[in-house]
Amino acid sequence: MTRIEGVMKSESGINSPLFSVAEAAIYLGMSKDWVYERLKTLIPHVKIGGALKFRREDLDRYIASQIVAPMNVRDVKSPANLRELMREPRKR
Repeated sequence: MTRIEGVMKSESGINSPLFSVAEAAIYLGMSKDWVYERLKTLIPHVKIGGALKFRREDLDRYIASQIVAPMNVRDVKSPANLRELMREPRKR
């Protein structure tokens, strides 16, 4: 099979919009074991003849759901500032 813009094309010329577990693993940059363990319960899939298949749209939706916003550096206190905040006020 060869990949053509997210659609799989076999040697017989049949296009398939479905990714196998191995193809999904390559697409996500993860191992096949990771796909079996996690994606089976997290991403919609179809089961054909016992084989799990994934749509590219579903994989893209999963990727989009994993985006983590960067921390705002201004909100992070340095250790010295934290010590000052935690220190009890001195009694005079």
